[in-house]
Amino acid sequence: MRQPPPSFQSRFDRGIDEIKVELWEPMEAQAAANTISSFYLSTWGDPVPIGHWYEEPDEAWKIATDAMEGKVLPNTLESIPVTFSITGISRATTHQLVRSRVGAVFGQQGGRDNNWHNFNQRIPDTWYDHENLVRRIETFHIYQNDLYQAAIQAGVPYQDARYVLPMGLETSLVASYNLLSFKGLAERRLCNRMMWETNYVVRLMSDLVVQAFPFVGRNLRSTCEKRGVCGSVSPMFPPACWTVSPEIGIKLAVDNPTLRQSMANDMSTYDFPATANGCHREFATADQIRLEKEQNDPNTVYSLIHSNGVAWKEEGFWSNG
Repeated sequence: MRQPPPSFQSRFDRGIDEIKVELWEPMEAQAAANTISSFYLSTWGDPVPIGHWYEEPDEAWKIATDAMEGKVLPNTLESIPVTFSITGISRATTHQLVRSRVGAVFGQQGGRDNNWHNFNQRIPDTWYDHENLVRRIETFHIYQNDLYQAAIQAGVPYQDARYVLPMGLETSLVASYNLLSFKGLAERRLCNRMMWETNYVVRLMSDLVVQAFPFVGRNLRSTCEKRGVCGSVSPMFPPACWTVSPEIGIKLAVDNPTLRQSMANDMSTYDFPATANGCHREFATADQIRLEKEQNDPNTVYSLIHSNGVAWKEEGFWSNG
């Protein structure tokens, strides 16, 4: 019988604890800018050898920045790959991430041919408001783990024994995107109305992309932040994104009947700290602090990783200038 991986310790992780993301061997930043610029000129100018850009690095950097800002053809960004290793995330979150289909490819730790005995379990923060429920889910986890192992020992195939495994089971994912696809992922999943674990993972991923490619700048942001109002219209989750401008929010709400209804036609009630839930309230508070810093410091890109839910890590920033 195949043994489970050593990372399976039947550990209970709370909230976002022990989630790790790595960016695998990205292109050198100038080479990425050169590639984007060459694709740009192949459409809107005369093609030039890619070596040309090493003589004009600032020009290439500006074109790459313009591409991220949507000022040149967006397909130029499809020439740049970013590949991540993500560990410690729940299957609930992998189900969210793999919904990106265009410009993305995934490899996930499977349950059909692997032994998942002693798997780790992720428990959302909200459960810890109820100690009796935490004790019950931990007991339930132990029972699931024992039942899974008993099934394996009885000869039930891995692919059938896995039906007892929970959504909170921790797994791993390798995710590869082109830069345009990843930008779209960030625009959707950085909305604080999205699932908190997915939101956090994309924050980690976005920080790594900015570190690798500083020309990305502040362009890995939610659509909500760019438009000035929460872009999600799902009636199941209350708005939780920071409204940059109430005036913009009122204007955009005219085209968003669901949002208007949820706000009872009164945008003054768009109070994200009160309507957010779980980690979202922490993310939204941290976003406020980041936005204030960025408004006062236009040459710095601040980290999207929240620290203790209320402040940004001072060391987590990169200069554009």
